[in-house]
Amino acid sequence: MSSLQNNVHDDVRDVALNTGQTEKGPSLGGRSVALIINWTPAVALMSTIFLLSSKPDFGGPAWVSALIRDLLGEGSLLQRVEWLLPYADAYAPWVAHFVEYGALAAAFYWAVRRQWPSIRRTALSAFGATMVYAISDELHQAFVPGRHPDPRDILTDAAGAALALLLALALERLLRTR
Repeated sequence: MSSLQNNVHDDVRDVALNTGQTEKGPSLGGRSVALIINWTPAVALMSTIFLLSSKPDFGGPAWVSALIRDLLGEGSLLQRVEWLLPYADAYAPWVAHFVEYGALAAAFYWAVRRQWPSIRRTALSAFGATMVYAISDELHQAFVPGRHPDPRDILTDAAGAALALLLALALERLLRTR
């Protein structure tokens, strides 16, 4: 193998293992690839949340029950779950907030942990970044016709982020003891 091939191979291996560090220090190509690999999940989630928040009257009233009715069609299964549909309409937005901001917090945690392994309070950093984005998302909705900011959404986002980060810390601790 040539010297150039060895350097490229080492950079790719080091990026896969951590953050693009080589024995001689960080490589420019390795850092760029690491940056992309580490932050793509968080950027993708933030983009998705932004796009969904930009839709006026997203879903509208009773959109979850309408979707379920369309999926199930007319039949005995729909009759069995019909009583659940008002609950689905009432709680689906909160469940969506809980899950999407839990996933965002996990993505931030993963990115920060891999990009800057020396940061001691990774979970707190990830939680802070998630909450800044949650607040900015609610402010963004104030400018979208048919949408409005709701402080309860921020609380739901915080709960989802906190649970995801607690699970990440527990999983990390479990894997470290093995």
